Amino acid sequence: MPDTITSPYQNALEYIDLLALDDQEALIEEVHYRLIDRRRSEIARNAEETLSRYREGRAETGTVDDLRQAMAGEV
Repeated sequence: MPDTITSPYQNALEYIDLLALDDQEALIEEVHYRLIDRRRSEIARNAEETLSRYREGRAETGTVDDLRQAMAGEV
């Protein structure tokens, strides 16, 4: 019978199952806050890139309707 290969994700879940419930809840909270931080950093990078493009004149401005028309190929 071949050995079963488990993924890192599955291994992590198995280790988490070994933790006490309080530790599992603390882990969930920590991961949640880390995800928030990562998303916040991503938003900041996107904002800085957008501002840079705007300052360089490489960004377009307009209304939501302008955007809809551009996306529909009507411009």
